[in-house]
Amino acid sequence: MLFFYEGFACLRCNEQMTALVEKAEAFRKQGVQVIGISTDTVADLGKALEGTPCPFPLLADPEMRVFRSYGCYADGPLHGLFVLDAAGRVHWQNVSMTPYMDVDTLLRETGQVAAPARSGAVASRQP
Repeated sequence: MLFFYEGFACLRCNEQMTALVEKAEAFRKQGVQVIGISTDTVADLGKALEGTPCPFPLLADPEMRVFRSYGCYADGPLHGLFVLDAAGRVHWQNVSMTPYMDVDTLLRETGQVAAPARSGAVASRQP
């Protein structure tokens, strides 16, 4: 699962990050890799994470190249959340001016994508 956030200066992004961190173990148990992509620089990410460990990787995209490639940019960065399968196919997405906060729905969506992968079956659910 990829989530795009505007960095640690964004209050709503911090709320989303907190909600995802609180459910990190549930995602891990499903076999889901959570990755955050930020508009922050590597240096700013490092400063923001001092004393605040994060259970999943956070990547810096200050030029917003990855943001643009996922459609998370329109006259500035947008919040985005993507549930992908192991082959990189998007099964669920949300791109908006505000972060997606319904983490329980995300757990259901990621569980539906991860379950076939754990069993060796091919996922048939499409967005």
